[in-house]
Amino acid sequence: MEVGASGKPGAVQIFNERGVCTAIAAVDARMRESVVLLPTGADYLGTAPRDEVSSQADRGSNPNVLTKDVGTSVLGQGCAAQSCLVDVRPAKSA
Repeated sequence: MEVGASGKPGAVQIFNERGVCTAIAAVDARMRESVVLLPTGADYLGTAPRDEVSSQADRGSNPNVLTKDVGTSVLGQGCAAQSCLVDVRPAKSA
């Protein structure tokens, strides 16, 4: 996906069958092609309308809506997966 003709950062939706969130995307030559990096840290703003693809929606850039909610074990209850498959599309204009 081309972020913009100039390569400048732009608003995108990152989505899969679990959810969708909005973020600002920028192309970085140090990243492998077809890889998306979405750091954790945004507040969950789950008021965005759901769409035909995703079951959860977040208008912030919280990646938790994209990953499976399952613990590592009965004892640890840490995050089981730090990666998932996603698609990226330009964000719809408000």
